Amino acid sequence: MNILVLPSWFENTKNPTLGSFFKDQSIALLNLGHKVAIIHPNAVSFKGVQHWRPGKTCTKDGLPIYKSSYFTIPKLRQFNIWNRIKQYEKLYKKYIADNGSPDVLHAHSCALGPFGSAGLAAHYISKKYKIPFVITEHASSFHTKYYQKKEVPLIKQAFDNASSVVAVSESLANDLHEFGVNRNINIIGNIIDVDSFKLPEQPNESNHYTFVVVAYLRPIKQIDVIIKAFAKALSSNSNIRLKIIGNGEQIEELITLSKTLKVDNAVHFLGELPRSQVVKEMTTSDCYLLASAYETFSVAVHEALALGKSVISSSCGGPEPTIKTLKETILPSFNVSTLSEAMLNKSYEQRKRKESEDKSHFIHQNFSSENIARKVNKLLEKAIIKQ
Repeated sequence: MNILVLPSWFENTKNPTLGSFFKDQSIALLNLGHKVAIIHPNAVSFKGVQHWRPGKTCTKDGLPIYKSSYFTIPKLRQFNIWNRIKQYEKLYKKYIADNGSPDVLHAHSCALGPFGSAGLAAHYISKKYKIPFVITEHASSFHTKYYQKKEVPLIKQAFDNASSVVAVSESLANDLHEFGVNRNINIIGNIIDVDSFKLPEQPNESNHYTFVVVAYLRPIKQIDVIIKAFAKALSSNSNIRLKIIGNGEQIEELITLSKTLKVDNAVHFLGELPRSQVVKEMTTSDCYLLASAYETFSVAVHEALALGKSVISSSCGGPEPTIKTLKETILPSFNVSTLSEAMLNKSYEQRKRKESEDKSHFIHQNFSSENIARKVNKLLEKAIIKQ
């Protein structure tokens, strides 16, 4: 198959790891023997002019990536959405000039309006050039209702006309049904890099019990609750530590909070790290913490489980089926007191190798690149046959 992938968001100068799971899945399909490429136009505001880059084509890990940048116009949301669709079409034309027509389009997300809308672009290109398309939805926008009424008919039309619709979790599929997607929705999770995130040969023998969180530091992630709960737990068990991996708008506020609570010697802010370093830091930790109000999937939770780690999570949707299956902790009532108590309970648990092996095996069996690629492959083949 000749597969053209349209992600709604993708790596750029501001965030070089953005949308890495789109690239991972594309490479996995490439490894099945298909011809695969990505097209992505990067929307830039006039304030962010430093992030504008001329269009280019590059190849990463054998995957051709067609990129461009263009400016959005303030306060003209509908125009910007239409312009974005046309920017995808420009890259589509460039792709077919080099490679001929693709057999199928795979769009990732219909959400985020002027800064997303790959599903809308795929629908437009599909109608104009007679190419079947599949949509995989990832965005929390359908849970938070972060869209405008004017956009609803366009989004519904894209979902209605796709050969198949995929959601990365059951909770997101439920959100899509509530939004008005009245058709079968396939559940296919994101790829977990099980070659990197794998059970270490030797268990973590540190004298401290270490909690870890990987997140973009913004309010929806509730990292402040984690720090407050950690401070409370630390007063009962001085042997615990907390690592926070990531950056974001709340970084200074959270550092100040840790100092105010006098736990800054036990809380380590590590900033944004490359994947190899994230693996190292998670490997030398014991328990992953997820405090989000909502998650569509949570790659980081699944990565922690692939390493055999424990998990304490808020009731946040996406990762809950996996967490429940592996008998890890979900807190229906999530606050400083309940989280602190759960953290203390985990810190006193004995580390059991067999339980870690079971977690790692489950993630490998269900979320490896080959497993996910074969599921997606079936839907893409089905789209071509239906056409």
